[in-house]
Amino acid sequence: MGLQRAINSEDDCGVLEGNWGSYYEDGHSPSHWTGSSAILTEWLENQFEPVKYGQCWVFAGVMCTVMRFFGISCRVVTNFSSAHDANLTIDRYHSLDGIVDKSKDSIW
Repeated sequence: MGLQRAINSEDDCGVLEGNWGSYYEDGHSPSHWTGSSAILTEWLENQFEPVKYGQCWVFAGVMCTVMRFFGISCRVVTNFSSAHDANLTIDRYHSLDGIVDKSKDSIW
């Protein structure tokens, strides 16, 4: 079993159930969580029933915590401005030297 499957409740009694809607009354809104320990504790105390609810940043945080538990160095990288514009492409790359490279067809 891959670790990613252990986090997603869709597979193998995973930790979190995803919800990208607006109904969270039978669980918690993904923005409720401020760390992985509360999620993992709830999962354990409820005998491995999926914790409701998570979205991408919650899944990533829990995954990072589990990876670190197993001694695998990792971190979560986030941003505020993904390629969520109309064309879903990355239009510019910035190198470490500050050079801008315009891309013609880089899909995010």
